[in-house]
Amino acid sequence: MPVPSSLKSKLSAAEEVVKECQKNPSLLNEPELLFMKKFVDGEPVEIDDDDDVPPELEEVDESGNAAPASAPTSEAAVPNEEEGTIPPEKQPFPMIPKNADETPEDADWSIAGEKKSQASAAASEGNYDDALKFYGEALEAEAVTASLSATTLAKRADILLKLDRPAAAVHDCDAALIINPDSVRALKTRGKANRRLGYWTKANLDLAAAQNIDYDPDLAELCSLVKDKAASELAKERDAERKKELEERKKKAAEEHRKKMQQEEAERAASSGPGMGGGMPGMGGGIPGMDPDLMASLQNPKVIVFNFISLITI
Repeated sequence: MPVPSSLKSKLSAAEEVVKECQKNPSLLNEPELLFMKKFVDGEPVEIDDDDDVPPELEEVDESGNAAPASAPTSEAAVPNEEEGTIPPEKQPFPMIPKNADETPEDADWSIAGEKKSQASAAASEGNYDDALKFYGEALEAEAVTASLSATTLAKRADILLKLDRPAAAVHDCDAALIINPDSVRALKTRGKANRRLGYWTKANLDLAAAQNIDYDPDLAELCSLVKDKAASELAKERDAERKKELEERKKKAAEEHRKKMQQEEAERAASSGPGMGGGMPGMGGGIPGMDPDLMASLQNPKVIVFNFISLITI
């Protein structure tokens, strides 16, 4: 079986990982590489890829051509039934077809229109799975004629949201907004999807942008809820930053105090060191009342030796 094209670009990186593990086998005990250790040992391997975008998925750039899927968001969503939030789904995102470089001479524009009509009819009857299928076929037909539509992407995103697939809905809306940054439908749908995921700040930005372009009174209540949640989220982030900054200041002050105490201790030790000053401590360099000449002779080594010999021969 040949290596899938989506993996070929990653082979060199995998080879580097293997080489490093050969040099230092203890790396296999790291959490990030534990799956490799299990694989080598013949154990079942389970890889949590909740945050990974499947490599075959693509979204379009400004010209409508396929571009690498965007990196997963770093914002953490915490599922909360009371707030109506859910975690990102594990299902792969629907494919976003690559736009043709140019419109073919025999382009059939009716296919996309027919598929969109079928999708709209299915959605109106609550058949969202069928609607999703038809919108996917409509996008493929648009791509063939180099006319991939932001509106069609946003409509499919709305269906995905109804199917409780908010992460996939965000993915479609991201692609739609690259084609048309002012797509109100895409901004609204992405805002609602981010709200379902609990990404309050992102939801607030999208919904506010949509309302600025085309105000929708039916969206006012949701906008108010999201705005309050985003403000609370921002306040928590700022509080966490302040606590972190205060902790860093405390550590810095403690370190400066420790260094100061060490310096003062070193200075005290240096100033209280031993020293006779040429005589008995506190005696001003000699014995009070002693003749200076006698004192000088006592400091002469030869005189000291002579006096010592004289002393022991008495």
